[in-house]
Amino acid sequence: MAGAPDMIRFALAPQRAMFALEFIDPIRGDRVGTGLRVAAAGLAPPALTPSNRFVWLDRGPPEERRIRVEAISVDGRFAPFEDMLRVPAHEEGVKASALLFRRRLRPTGLYEPPTGMIAVGGMLVEDDGSPAVAVAGARIRIQFRYAEDLETFSGCTAVSDPKGRFIAVVRRLGDVRPDPDRQFPGTFRAWLRLKRGGEVRVSPAFSLRLGRLTRMAAPLQWAKLGLREIDEDA
Repeated sequence: MAGAPDMIRFALAPQRAMFALEFIDPIRGDRVGTGLRVAAAGLAPPALTPSNRFVWLDRGPPEERRIRVEAISVDGRFAPFEDMLRVPAHEEGVKASALLFRRRLRPTGLYEPPTGMIAVGGMLVEDDGSPAVAVAGARIRIQFRYAEDLETFSGCTAVSDPKGRFIAVVRRLGDVRPDPDRQFPGTFRAWLRLKRGGEVRVSPAFSLRLGRLTRMAAPLQWAKLGLREIDEDA
């Protein structure tokens, strides 16, 4: 049968990878695979590799595409992800790196940081109204003094989720050692710096322990946060 060998070779040829996407946990620095529901508009579900990369296969002729990708964290540890990717045609000469995309996920207030990491979990609301109105999208950092009160250290930026929840962390201290809280041995004084739009506010100071997750007992109220860089009197 004329053309049969070519058809057989086409059917048995390894399928090309259209593109691959890896999601990064910004706190641990690891790839996230299990626990995500990932989909690309108009394409079949991706395969998850042992190295935690999501791979879509090219089942048609090579062509450049713009593809919308969505990812949902099953347990809510990460905020929903959505992005439009410009994927080049997988043709001869295209580097593999051009087909691999890396995106950082955003932890929510349900995220559990690794043991041994300084972290603060809490909730941000507008005021003391009932029902409480959550403040989403605020950018939050742990800050504290070191070098005998001469320098200020800032942790990683957290973003409050749609329910106002957040987890702010300090990933690495390096050589920095927080100035100790003389009133409570084994702790140090810290505060939260919160930015919403162009407005910056700070929380009252509180005590933290190295390598511990501290969860705030009550929500922070945006309307009552201080306007100074450090609220020493609270």
